[in-house]
Amino acid sequence: MMRRKLRAAIFALLVTGFVVAASFNYRGLTTAAPRASSANELLGMLPASDAIAFVDAQRALSEIIPHIFANDATSLADINRQLDKLRDYTGTDARQLESVAVAVRFKNGTTNPEFVMGLVRGRFNATEAIANGLAKAKAKAEAEKKSPVKWKEEQYEGSTIYALERTGGFCMAAIDLNTIAFGDIGGIKAMMDARAGRAPRVDSSLVELASLNASAVAGFAANVPPSAVKRFSGGDEFGEVFASIRQVYGSVDATGTTGIASVSLRSETSEKAQALAEKLGSLKQLASFYFSQSASQGNAQSGKLSAEPDKGNRVQVAENALPLLSKWVKDATITAEGNDVKLRLEEPLADIASLWCSH
Repeated sequence: MMRRKLRAAIFALLVTGFVVAASFNYRGLTTAAPRASSANELLGMLPASDAIAFVDAQRALSEIIPHIFANDATSLADINRQLDKLRDYTGTDARQLESVAVAVRFKNGTTNPEFVMGLVRGRFNATEAIANGLAKAKAKAEAEKKSPVKWKEEQYEGSTIYALERTGGFCMAAIDLNTIAFGDIGGIKAMMDARAGRAPRVDSSLVELASLNASAVAGFAANVPPSAVKRFSGGDEFGEVFASIRQVYGSVDATGTTGIASVSLRSETSEKAQALAEKLGSLKQLASFYFSQSASQGNAQSGKLSAEPDKGNRVQVAENALPLLSKWVKDATITAEGNDVKLRLEEPLADIASLWCSH
């Protein structure tokens, strides 16, 4: 349950980061001087954390999504219509986003997050974006005769933090000319304290791992909490090998129409890394067999697979999804290099669109 909550929190913050910048009307676009949006710079602004990630929003919107839906003109057109609709309604084009970075700090070596926060940067004036966004939201609520969302303001380190007036509410603040911080107030304040020199920034070694491929569409790195290792590893020989994992890092990138996913598991020793690679190889064979069998059974029975069929607008798994997953498992490579176990997968971006179908 806690893992699901953490994944949901991170995903929500990533999405919110896009929405914060993309849904606010702003002025002065031509006078706001764009800044470099390299992965290292934005990640380096984060406070001391246990897990970090970045997304190159420019490439994701302008390059990756078009390639994913290259053979699905209907879906691509719908995505562009939604972006245009958002631009027309708010005066802001989501395509002006540059990058997003997210940080998570765990409590005392557990998987319970102390805070989850992030930074979003783009070609907009951060202060005006927030002010105009709040004003537009209030005007919309009044026009629809609804109670407006209430925010409270707090001055901290020369910036105004806007927080929802409820416990654990979402917060945001303009950090510099075109960067907005969002998420838990504890995380935002930790970032501001780090900027003022009163608290540590994220460890440079974690930033280095997350940005090994600094030009990637996305990158991540995390220290594995001891409690997570103990919980998921078990006590047998198989679990003992997985218990040696201390860090996870990787990236998602694309070369032309080919997507490249890379994940590395850093173990305690090279011997344990080799053992881990062998166990993962065994799991790969089992997973490949499972997906192949499930796909065959599903196609024979109904031609379509769905965990929860006929429930509102839930997305169903297309009939070719499991064969595709089976192919991905077979194509993935697993190698041990020093203390690291590297998993790598290269596949056509257009295949990703095949994972979904209309309900």
